[in-house]
Amino acid sequence: LSINAFCRPTPKLKILKTILRSSKFFIKNEIGCTDSSDGFYQAIFDLSTESKCKAVIDYKKIPKSDLWPMGERWDQFYFFGGEDYELLISLPREWANRLVQIDNEITEIGYFTKGSPGVELKNYPYKNNLDNNSYSHF
Repeated sequence: LSINAFCRPTPKLKILKTILRSSKFFIKNEIGCTDSSDGFYQAIFDLSTESKCKAVIDYKKIPKSDLWPMGERWDQFYFFGGEDYELLISLPREWANRLVQIDNEITEIGYFTKGSPGVELKNYPYKNNLDNNSYSHF
């Protein structure tokens, strides 16, 4: 299953309809969205940079398979690996709450707040923050 998901990722297009259905009204500049194909950390960092806000991510809320090994080295693979094509979405609080209620496959992992662009990890057991070791195309 994991190998198939890696080699042939399936886009989750139904999420777009669910996002619109969860909105009371659609305001395009209130949505931030990207995929994690270049790495989970990089995707969060990119959203933070584009929104000119700090991302605060709760490590304990990040979904992982029960079979995923524990340890800092494995977290490096988790945060900085890629090709998984999961979506990361940023919405205003009320909208995000409605979305999570409508679709139980969506997991809230953190929030954006005023501050310099960057990623802060809460409850990370190994270091305060990870160094950005993301893949770079350039």
